[in-house]
Amino acid sequence: MGEGLTVTLSGELATRARVEVERAGGDGLAGLVEQALRAELEQRELLRAVSADGGSPGDPPAVRLGRAIAATGMSTGAVEAVAATLLDAIGLVPGFREPGSVHEHVARVVRWVAAAPDRGVGCVIATSQPASGPDGAQRDAVVSYARGLLLPTPAGLSGVLDQLFSDRTAGLPAAPFAWERRDQLGVNVALDAAAGLVTVELVARSWGGARQRLANLRLEGGVLVGDGAGVGNATPLALHLLSFSTVTIPE
Repeated sequence: MGEGLTVTLSGELATRARVEVERAGGDGLAGLVEQALRAELEQRELLRAVSADGGSPGDPPAVRLGRAIAATGMSTGAVEAVAATLLDAIGLVPGFREPGSVHEHVARVVRWVAAAPDRGVGCVIATSQPASGPDGAQRDAVVSYARGLLLPTPAGLSGVLDQLFSDRTAGLPAAPFAWERRDQLGVNVALDAAAGLVTVELVARSWGGARQRLANLRLEGGVLVGDGAGVGNATPLALHLLSFSTVTIPE
C-alpha cells in the first residue's frame, strides 16, 4: 500500500460499507476513506492535527476527508490506493479499472506485448510548459520529444528513449531538436493490479540518473497525460504526454 498505509475491513464493516456506498455514492466512499485515514492517524498519534481544525459537524464527508489527507501528508497515489482497497473489500469495482481508465489503457498494451516474444511497445513522450520571463519579454517555452521502444518487465514496461529539445539547435540557420545533442531518457511503467494504479517513472540517464514520477495521470483522447518536472531550468513544471503503439520487432 502506498506510503506504508494499510487498511483492514472486518466482514461486518464491509457489509455496512457496501450499503453506505450504494446509498450515498461518492460521499459514502469519502466517509469510508476518512474513517480509514483517521484510524491510521490514531496509530501515528497525529489525530490532533485533524482535530485542530475539525470544522463543523455539518461538513460533508469529502471536506472532512480533505482535512484528514492534509494532516497525513499522503500522496495522491496513496489516497487512491486506500480507496481501491476499500472498494475491493466491499466488492465494488474501482472506476479506474473500467474501460477508458488509465489502468485499463496501459494494462491492455501490457497484455498485448507480453503475449509473444517478438512484440514491443513504441513510446512517444512530448512535453510542453509555460513560457518564462516577465510580461513583454517572455521566452518561448522549451518543448521536448522522446521516442523509443519499451519491452515487458515483471512490473509492466521499461525502455530507453532518445529525447530531443527545441532549444538545442544545430546548423545555420539554427534548427531545433538537434539529433547530435539528444539525451537518453529511461521510462519505467508499472501496474499495480490489486490497487488498479499505474506509475510512470522517468529517468534522466544523461544527467546522473535523476528520477521523477509523473503525478495526476489521466487519459485524454487515448493519450496518457501526467504532471512532471519542467524541461530545462526555465519553469518548475511541465505536462508530459505519452502515446503507446504496438509493434512487432523484426528478427
